[in-house]
Amino acid sequence: MKNALIVIDIQNDYFPGGAFTLENADEACKVAVEAIEQAKRDGWLVVGVQHVNSPDAPFFKPDTEGVKTHSAIAAALGDAPTVVKSEADSFFKTNLEQIVREADITDIYLTGMMTQHCITHTALSPQASGMKVHIIAKGCAAPAKALSGLALHGVGARCDVVWSHRCGLLGSSKHCLGIPRTAVVRWCPRPRIGRLQVDRDGGLARRR
Repeated sequence: MKNALIVIDIQNDYFPGGAFTLENADEACKVAVEAIEQAKRDGWLVVGVQHVNSPDAPFFKPDTEGVKTHSAIAAALGDAPTVVKSEADSFFKTNLEQIVREADITDIYLTGMMTQHCITHTALSPQASGMKVHIIAKGCAAPAKALSGLALHGVGARCDVVWSHRCGLLGSSKHCLGIPRTAVVRWCPRPRIGRLQVDRDGGLARRR
């Protein structure tokens, strides 16, 4: 088994003061930095991904401060390869697939922003076929924590949603930091969204 950590779109526009602020961006960034550091210590391939939009886009405009990778992530990545994309899928029209295939990667771990868009599209990319995809839940952020939770619950039918970058190092993603993977779905009397409902900390709860 050979692992790769893919760090997606942790860029300034998603943080307070940026053009499109996400909830929980700072917390997700901290987890991503820890994941990068741990992955490097354990000899994983680490790849950064940067999204660049057109000049008339609402955020990630070329040659702006907002399009730059967050300084903490840039420092942690160091000389790791960085892929530049313009679509939600990090594999689409980039050399990401070439990078991971040439390294004989079997498992890819995703961390970054936005959960419901670039994370899920990358996780479900046809170009990831043949590799096991894991998403580090606490290392992801979206416009709202509830939206991130819903996206993770949905994509969990197709790939592995883990709660810490340490899960892969322990050899099992089902119980990490003492939290079972199934903890994302739990009972609580909160406002419902279809058959699911969202609890106070943005997790999902199954309807009674």
